[in-house]
Formats: sequence, structure tokens, C-alpha cells
Amino acid sequence: MFDYQKYYKRLSTLINANEDQVWQAIIIMTDGSSPAASGMHLTVCSSGGLVGNIGGGNLEHHVVGWIMENKPTTPLIRTYNLNEEGDIDGVEAADKDNIGMICGGTATVFIEPLFNAEKLYIIGAGHCGKALARVSGFCSFNTTVIDNRADQLLESYFPENIRTVNSDYCDLDKVINFGADTYIVIMTYGHQFDSFALESCLGRPYRYLGMIGSKKKVAKTIEELKDKGYDDAELKKVHAPIGVKIGSKTPYEIAVSVTAEIIKIRNEKIEP
Repeated sequence: MFDYQKYYKRLSTLINANEDQVWQAIIIMTDGSSPAASGMHLTVCSSGGLVGNIGGGNLEHHVVGWIMENKPTTPLIRTYNLNEEGDIDGVEAADKDNIGMICGGTATVFIEPLFNAEKLYIIGAGHCGKALARVSGFCSFNTTVIDNRADQLLESYFPENIRTVNSDYCDLDKVINFGADTYIVIMTYGHQFDSFALESCLGRPYRYLGMIGSKKKVAKTIEELKDKGYDDAELKKVHAPIGVKIGSKTPYEIAVSVTAEIIKIRNEKIEP
């Protein structure tokens, strides 16, 4: 019998660790002979770890392989043909997968991502960084806070779903998973760190890149980067100063302002 209590306890630990992308595959229907049974659960982690099972063998191998190759970000249903060859009557081609087994049946699998594809990296764990981490957590972001001060990254400062990384900002290319769903907010405690972090992010793919600071501080940083050879087109992509203009003063007001700007960018249509 499938041990659901043990399975979901382990699944909860994986999700809260916020270190892997996690998908769940559930057998929702079988027809004919199949190594799987309805209700079987399998967790697939981006690092390659598995929890539970959906019958093992070729079916499970193909489901895991498809997830790792396609990394879906929305729930979907796939039906697997357990015959050696041939189509599945009544199933659209896009929803079936002939895997060459000899069982003679079919297995329908519900696959769902258990993570937020949109990643928010907050560089700086000061008062504003901590506030932004909390506010963003209510807005479906997969949030990571990065700081070079270990004492500012204590678990007690953040909700349990917030990932923290102690870094001297020299390895941001390894810490940040740059891509079309990546949002980056720079708010360290020093101008030199802000400038270094910003330079580390320039020229890489992201959805949003912003830096906190006064107009004077921002202008100085931009001029320094121009002197290093960065062109206007690249620098104009940077949101600085950041946030929707609401007259924010306190850390949480600033967090609301910045989160609102990021949500606006997230909801805008991405031009091809």
C-alpha cells in the first residue's frame, strides 16, 4: 500500500527547502494491463531525486525523462500507450506517448509543477530587503535573498519559504539563475556593492533588473559603468531608482512600491 503520510511529509520538506524545482506526477486513470494503478504518486526533483513511484519500469522512466526534458511550468495531463505500437483511440496525438511496452493498456498521468517559475533575487538583506522578501512571498515569487553578512540571513528573519544565500557577490553568476523569468532587485548596504552587483547582472538574460538608491547615487553608478564601456541601451534597461511612486518612506512601504513595479512588469505582454 502506498504510504501517503510518509510521501507528503517528504514532499513538504522538499518544497520548503526551496532548493529544487519539484514536479508531482499522479496516475489518475489506467485502462487495460498496466504496471501503475490510479492514485500512485511520484515526485521528480530538478536535481534528479525521486520520491514515491508510479509503477517503475519503462512508464516511470518515460514520465521522469519527459519532465526533466520539458520542465513544465503549468499543470497538464499526458496519456501513455503501453502497447508495443499503434495509436490510442480517442486520444489526441499531442496528449499521448507511445513508449513501446507490451502491457496492452494505457496510463493517464497528471503532471503539476510545485514551484514558482518566476524567480526573485533580492541582493541585500537590510531592512528593505527583509521587508521585500516578506511582501513578495504573498505574490507568487520564488524568492532568494543574497547578502555578504551571514548574521543578516538568520532563519528567524524570513518566512520559511524564502531561500537565503551568503555570498560576497563575486559568484552571482552561479547564485542567480538568469533567464526570462528572473527578477533582480539590488539593495545592498554600500554603493560599491550595489555597483558590483549591477555590473555582474548586465548583459545577462532577465525579466527585471532594478537598483535602489537616490537619483544622485544612481547617476554616479551609471556613469561609472559607462566609463567601463557599458552602452546606454544596456543601462537604460535598469530600473533605477526603483518602485512605483507612492511617496514610500518605511521599509515596508518601499517593499510594496517595488513589488508593485515588478508585478506591473510581470503582467505586461512580452513582445516576440
